[in-house]
Amino acid sequence: MNQAAFQVLAYPRERHVIADGGRIAARRHTVYGMIEVDVTEPRRVLQEYQARTGETLSFTAFIIACLGKALDENKMMHAYRDWRNRLIVFDQVDVNTIIEIEMDGRKVTLPHFLRAVNQRSVRELHTELRAAQRNPEQTREFGARWFARLPQFVRDIFYWAVYKNPHLLKKTFCTVG
Repeated sequence: MNQAAFQVLAYPRERHVIADGGRIAARRHTVYGMIEVDVTEPRRVLQEYQARTGETLSFTAFIIACLGKALDENKMMHAYRDWRNRLIVFDQVDVNTIIEIEMDGRKVTLPHFLRAVNQRSVRELHTELRAAQRNPEQTREFGARWFARLPQFVRDIFYWAVYKNPHLLKKTFCTVG
């Protein structure tokens, strides 16, 4: 019997943290619903903006700006319960998003934190996202790659402690991810 052709690749260390996020999300029910949205009009507006100014704005930045405005109007949607069973409602909406960068000749994903998105324009968010893609080593998240080297049980203890403190959770992972 012939074995199918295959290759073995190293599992990137930074993927461990992303996998942790998926594992933690599987235990926490944080998705309240799924929707389908027609993005024809926003795409048209962004294309008109590009035709007028010559500048292309990120659709991701647009979506994040809309998310920030929506959560600013409905603050309870990004409230967190602390260990004393109180709700902590933050004024600023911080979004943890994934950016794609080129590292060592390959494309990898990296989390990037956008702070106070409810108080910023699409252009400001776009500028920050592009800067993070150009210089990922300048991001705080890039510097935390050592975290992925820790054993999973150590990372789990860290996550447990962070999820008990909404202020630490906001600082470490943002209010929306």
